[in-house]
Amino acid sequence: DSAAEGVAVLDVAKGSVAQNLGFQKGDVVLAVNDEQIANTADLQRAVAKPSRLWRLTVRRGAQQVSLVFGG
Repeated sequence: DSAAEGVAVLDVAKGSVAQNLGFQKGDVVLAVNDEQIANTADLQRAVAKPSRLWRLTVRRGAQQVSLVFGG
């Protein structure tokens, strides 16, 4: 979806939660729990909501990758 810009992952610290969840430098977060992410404010709002299950849509290079955590 070209309308959703997403939020780029600029760095992933070794041993961080982001690394443990499988994020890679250069990933672009497009959606969290089916909410489109266009900017960092959208991302902050989405992750601030309590959730037992997290579904993220990430663009990694030319591919879209779904990451699911929790449950």
